[in-house]
Parts: sequence; C-alpha cells; structure tokens
Amino acid sequence: MEKRRRVIIVTDSEKAEEILHTVLAAAGYHCFPTDDLQKTVEEQCLEGIDLVVIDALRDTVDPGPEINLLAKLGFNEVPVVVLGMHSSMSSVMRAYGAGASVYLPKPFSKEIFIDSVNYLIGDLSAAERARIEKRLVM
Repeated sequence: MEKRRRVIIVTDSEKAEEILHTVLAAAGYHCFPTDDLQKTVEEQCLEGIDLVVIDALRDTVDPGPEINLLAKLGFNEVPVVVLGMHSSMSSVMRAYGAGASVYLPKPFSKEIFIDSVNYLIGDLSAAERARIEKRLVM
C-alpha cells in the first residue's frame, strides 16, 4: 500500500481549514490542519512532513515566521505553498523571500491549488509534470 503524503495546513480560519482539508483529502493527501505549526509537528508529524500550506488569506498569518519555524524544526527542505490575499509584488516577494515554493494569490481555483500541490509532492509522470508546468508560474 502506498504511503499517503502528509500535509500540514496552517490557518486560523475554520472555513479555510474545512475547504483546504476537503480538497486535499479528496486528492488523497493526509491532512493536519492547525493554527499551531510547532505543536502539530511535535505531536503528530515528527516522522515526516511532505508539504505545508500556509493560509495567509486574511493577512493574520505571516508566512515568514512559519517557514523559519519549519527550518528550526529540521524541515527546511519541505515545500511550502502560501495562499495570499494580495497579488502585489511586495506580498509575492515577501513570501518567496521567506522560502515559499509557490505563492497563490486570491482568487485561485481548486484545480490550480491541487496542481501546485501535485507538482511539488505528487507521484507524477513526466508528461503530467509538463502539463502542470504549462499552467503554473513557478
């Protein structure tokens, strides 16, 4: 049996948690929604994390400290998707400067979100990766 990939969802919004969890679980990922990244890693994910999604849609979660915390906990190679409220150059550059792998500004489609996750951690063929690369700005 193939191991399900582990995704931590960092958000302080119950609605965002519900939506992101539903979308990722439907795509076959094992999700750990939280508003406390360190606690979740220490209690549930010490054996590994495949991806972290940081919901910064309400600008109450700053991706920088969360990404730095991942590195401090020994997970600096884990890809990070930041979901942002703004598509301004400063917001995008701040997320990438902090170490985000992908920054998706609102509004984004479920398909683009899942394509981003699959591209980063999915078991894809070369053809599938090429198809996704055409759709995503990496």
